[in-house]
Amino acid sequence: MPLPSPLSDLVSYCEKLCVKECCGIEAFDFSPVHIASWLHQSRGEPTDKTVGLLNDQLEDLRIRFGTGSSEEGYESDENEMNQFFSTAQVDQLADQIETNLKHALELNQQSNLVEWKPEGTPSTTSHQPELGNDFVRALSWRYATKKFDATKAVSAEDIETILSATNLSASSYGLQPYQFLLIQDKSLQEKLVDASYGQNQVADASAVLVFVIRTDIDADYIKQSAAETEAARGLEPGQLDGYARQMIGSIMSFDDNDRKSWATKQAYIALGTAMAACAMLGIDACPMEGFQPAKYDEILGLESKNLHSVLVLPIGYRAEDDINSKYAKVRKPLGEMVVRVG
Repeated sequence: MPLPSPLSDLVSYCEKLCVKECCGIEAFDFSPVHIASWLHQSRGEPTDKTVGLLNDQLEDLRIRFGTGSSEEGYESDENEMNQFFSTAQVDQLADQIETNLKHALELNQQSNLVEWKPEGTPSTTSHQPELGNDFVRALSWRYATKKFDATKAVSAEDIETILSATNLSASSYGLQPYQFLLIQDKSLQEKLVDASYGQNQVADASAVLVFVIRTDIDADYIKQSAAETEAARGLEPGQLDGYARQMIGSIMSFDDNDRKSWATKQAYIALGTAMAACAMLGIDACPMEGFQPAKYDEILGLESKNLHSVLVLPIGYRAEDDINSKYAKVRKPLGEMVVRVG
């Protein structure tokens, strides 16, 4: 017997692992977060009618197949769970979904997902209300935008703010072994689509940042960086020679692959800073590793400049019909992520 909709839709969405011969109730993840996500994706704003119908269907499942019924349990349809549930398991399943449905509704109410006001300031709600400062709300609102509104442009002022923030990103030894290319040329952006596996974000975004690493990091580059630090801090020329030698000894001990890996890690830190800056400004972004670096290098003429592309960040404003903007943000509870020592 098949479950009725929308209960069958919810069960199908929460399926985590299902082997036809042996899967059990533990093979399905009916967590509040999963249910909240299903409500957002499939139902939009959950209505009293939908919730009432789900609860009625769960109660009907208990009455017909639970411990209080005359049946021996529930045999699921092949397109659902493909197994026989005992009467006790039917009660367990219904109780679990009903309880977590209540928690899912609370999550929806608290997050929804953090609305952003037109001027770029966050609303007063947050999916983590106890951490309800602007920065956390901005990151709650952020998601990897899959469809940009090609008619909306990021202002020149905001572009400069994002670039300035990214330039202030943390970097090993402060050496910044990377650069970021700013592309605001639609014809060039369209050329990059094929090299991005057909992802149109790079064409539709207001601008595209391409993070590139320097392939010419050597002793001279490091000495020049030390000299710039001396000048900026009012130090005597040569005062940082010892520190420069230390950096050279460390970085130049890497082979080419390790040096590229080290530089790429620094670029990732800068990417994170750029994404946070975008979120604070109410600007959407989509971090991308899914592209062909060699083709990007060719299109952008990077090899002759001793540069190699490693990351791409289209920025702009989400399209109203980008379904990803409706999804609940799913992150593990802070208590599971943080190990407090001492």
